[in-house]
Amino acid sequence: MTYIKIQGGIGSEDIQKLKQKGSIILINEDNPLKLYVQNLVDDFGVNTDINRKSFKIQKKQEKTSINLISSVYTDSIMYMIYWYNRLNKKPHEQKEIINSLKSYLGVDEKYINIIIKDTEFKNKGIEFVENKMVSKKTVDIVLYRENNGQKEIGIIERNWFPVGSALPGGFILDEDESNPLDLPSHIFAALRVGGQKILSEKEVIYGKEKNRKNKEFYFVSNQSGTKKLKLFLEDLKGYSYKDYLERMILPSDPRHIVDTTGFEMEFEGEELKDIKRISKNEIMNPDNKQGGFVFNHHREIVAHLSSRTSLEKERDFNHSQRIRNIINNPEQIYNEIKTRFNKNNNSPETSMPELFPVVDKIKKSLFNDKINNLCKNNPVLLAMRDNVDNSLTHISFKNRVFCPYESTIRAIYDGIKFYDIVARLEKQFYEHCNTEGPIQHNPKDIDNALYHTYRYEYRYNEMMGMIPDEIIIPTFEYLGATDIMKIRGVPLRFVGLSEDFIYVDEFLQSPKEFFMHDVNHSYRMAMEDIQFSKKLGLSREQLYNQSNKFLTSYLQSIKVKSTDSKEEKEIKKLKKIILFEIIHEDARPCLPEVVCEYLQQIEGNSVPFEVPTIKEDGYRDVTDLMDTGISTLSYVRNKLQHGFYDEVDSQIPQIVDPEYRYAKWIAKAAYDMLVELKAKPVPNSELDEKGNVSIEWLLYRVCAVGPDNIHNAKYEDPDMKKYGDGAKLLNPKRYQVD
Repeated sequence: MTYIKIQGGIGSEDIQKLKQKGSIILINEDNPLKLYVQNLVDDFGVNTDINRKSFKIQKKQEKTSINLISSVYTDSIMYMIYWYNRLNKKPHEQKEIINSLKSYLGVDEKYINIIIKDTEFKNKGIEFVENKMVSKKTVDIVLYRENNGQKEIGIIERNWFPVGSALPGGFILDEDESNPLDLPSHIFAALRVGGQKILSEKEVIYGKEKNRKNKEFYFVSNQSGTKKLKLFLEDLKGYSYKDYLERMILPSDPRHIVDTTGFEMEFEGEELKDIKRISKNEIMNPDNKQGGFVFNHHREIVAHLSSRTSLEKERDFNHSQRIRNIINNPEQIYNEIKTRFNKNNNSPETSMPELFPVVDKIKKSLFNDKINNLCKNNPVLLAMRDNVDNSLTHISFKNRVFCPYESTIRAIYDGIKFYDIVARLEKQFYEHCNTEGPIQHNPKDIDNALYHTYRYEYRYNEMMGMIPDEIIIPTFEYLGATDIMKIRGVPLRFVGLSEDFIYVDEFLQSPKEFFMHDVNHSYRMAMEDIQFSKKLGLSREQLYNQSNKFLTSYLQSIKVKSTDSKEEKEIKKLKKIILFEIIHEDARPCLPEVVCEYLQQIEGNSVPFEVPTIKEDGYRDVTDLMDTGISTLSYVRNKLQHGFYDEVDSQIPQIVDPEYRYAKWIAKAAYDMLVELKAKPVPNSELDEKGNVSIEWLLYRVCAVGPDNIHNAKYEDPDMKKYGDGAKLLNPKRYQVD
């Protein structure tokens, strides 16, 4: 007989909760550790604060005991059990996991062997990692210093699982969006985490200064100023890294799926007692597994940040600053660009030198080691690279028009098309395609087939014909939903660039797909602006002015603050997603009356839709159809629950916490928005006693039939049974018409 006895380390409320569930449990069990873990999983669930407890497991009839006095997280145990079973063909790696569990729980290996091979826990581990483990956005800090001509990196020693060396890092918090330096949340988070983890200070000072060489930097320091961390403006871009469960071959962080940005920082002041120094050469030594880090991605972050030259940093910084300036001052930048075109008779070939950092980045990347090796064995690819390089060269002559706008955009797109071919060659995309006729890009039949490019490339050509009334701005810069919404009020349209496949809107999108996906958004916004200008009797300038005024005030009102409760934070994030759905995904102008109208949109109306058609003569055309409309709020629910904004197996709490992706919370956020914006109820809506559209009526809109989702939700929304209309989906995906 064995029993669990509370040893300490938990609060009185937790003790009461334990007593309700039976704090002392008598069992017949050879392995008391299994009971311990079982209690954590069954009684307290996973990934909750109450999991971090201290317990004592003791054999009642023997005077021996197993002390579990460390800080234990159920999710870490489940993660290790999952990886032990996933690595069933790698006994060496399995042994390392057993050793980690021994160290983590402080028990003999015989107990670990019983639990780790237990079928019940194997299944629980799989369920947890594949269905409940989420991505969390974090930052990591590469703390550099020069020592006798050698670069050294500052590291910390983790005394919790996984034990070992790591870069200092931490989570991006919702409230980082509202910060005293008005920085993007991930950049400010790096300073905040640096103050906590490197300076070890609770009270810090943030600011911006210049050094003796007149280089600007942001800083965090202690109150006395004797310790200071510097983040130079040229290092604001950082390096982003994201894990995908299906692409991992070894365990990583057991608490969450990694989605991090690494930043290079410098330290000034008295020596840091908790920071160890290790040479960059030692980290990059190929014989040193993972560079001596417990997380493999930490070596990758060091490698990428340390390999960037000062010229590359300056180039990326100039581009990043330009993009941030547009985001923070959209009307001002739009007017400056419009004036420049006006002075040049509105020529599409007006010089746009701010595009050169993008041109230079693409041009330099054409000759990286990977592409050089591919070109050695593929003369066709070599010829294509030569053509792209020539196009990029001819738009950057300083003795002619430097970066003529339209030609520069087309040359950039040529570079992206080349990246696309390289990325598809690596995925062996073309090996099974038709070699005797046009490839019919149907994603139902071919993995990674083109979707947006196959349908909408003609819209790219139309956008080029709208210059200078519409300006697309290609960028490698990471842009969040708030960044994109801030410029919705002017005809400056960001178009994302990538050198490889990237997960966007349900799909892994190739470089060309990502580009054309954003061009399609831009085209639809341009069309909606024209339509609503006429409908509302506004000039386009009046539309832009009113849109920016509304956006500035409303986005400020839904900024997450540190004083907000958990519910207030998540409701604000839901409001942002609803607004994003209306003004970006649905492309409507950002006027309060338009937002309110589409927020109340009812399912069942008719909407235009076009699909590619293969004609009898083999040529392709576009067929215009009418689809059944889906309510805006149903789209929001489906996108949050079915892997549109993030993958269903790695939902990111910084977008919206998975606990708040349910219909009841979406309806509450929508209700609050309608009240805040003094919405006029649409015809046939149901009102509450205050005269507002009722939450119950909104719940019917949220739970109404949705689109043909690619990914299944990982959980069932309880309100679907009560408020759902019984329909499974509308508008099955039609990639082409036969």
